[in-house]
Amino acid sequence: MTRKEQLSQAELLIKLKTEIRNEQSGIKLVPLTQGFLMTNYESLISQWEKFFSDKEVTKHLHPLTPFKKLGDGSEVKILVEEFLATKSSSSDSILFIIYHPDSTLPIGHLSLNGINSQSGSASRGIVIGEADFRYKGIGKIVGQMSIEHARKSGLKILKASAHSGNSASIANLTRQFGTGSLSTDQKEINFTLDLTS
Repeated sequence: MTRKEQLSQAELLIKLKTEIRNEQSGIKLVPLTQGFLMTNYESLISQWEKFFSDKEVTKHLHPLTPFKKLGDGSEVKILVEEFLATKSSSSDSILFIIYHPDSTLPIGHLSLNGINSQSGSASRGIVIGEADFRYKGIGKIVGQMSIEHARKSGLKILKASAHSGNSASIANLTRQFGTGSLSTDQKEINFTLDLTS
């Protein structure tokens, strides 16, 4: 893509912020918008409060989750309401709500963070918050959906990381991204996927 053909940040977000479906599994990823949040406010707040209070979920997440970065680069813990409101209106991240055909409620989320139209890159994270849906291959399916969607939308590089003790995520990321590298603090395995090849 030449410089003239490069998408603006707003154009890239519009392309990325669309519903994604996997017909075979029935899984759908619905982007969290301000309208969707307001329409489903109580159920979304309740589900994410449940997810973020589950030690099986949070043991593999940033210790402050849910959190936000401040202008000086520091991080601060925030309430679930603020987390979802921030994600619904962000100019560099998208939170997709994961729906499974066997549940009327969301079972987790896919996040695309640090979306950058200049570099064509983003980082992804997947949380399967609903206990009955963990370790059933849903993270693998959602991961593949995210790769295909990122590629079709014009991203060039997709990054991901997994806590060094999260063997299921490391196995999925290795299959999808190839070999990762250990972070300097040895707490995470970092992965990068070139979407142009």
